[in-house]
Amino acid sequence: MTTLKKSRFVSQRLPIKKKNKFNELEPSLKELAELRIKNPEATLAELGLMLRSPITKSGVSHRFKKLSKIANELRNQTSVLDT
Repeated sequence: MTTLKKSRFVSQRLPIKKKNKFNELEPSLKELAELRIKNPEATLAELGLMLRSPITKSGVSHRFKKLSKIANELRNQTSVLDT
C-alpha cells in the first residue's frame, strides 16, 4: 500500500472516530482498522495474515472498501447537518 493510500485510510477513519462509531463497527472491520493503525507500513497481504482468521489480500481490500463507505456516509451526514 502506498503512503498516499495509507494516509487516506487515516483520514477516512476520522469521521468514524469523531462520530464515536468505531466501537459499533462489525468485529471484522474493527479488527482490521485496529491492525492498520498499529501497523501502518504493513501490506494488505500482511494485514490479512495478521487477522485472527487470516484472509486474502482481496478480502482485506474489500473490508477497507466497506470502511471507506461507512466513513463517506458519516462524512456526508455531517455535511448535510452543517448546511
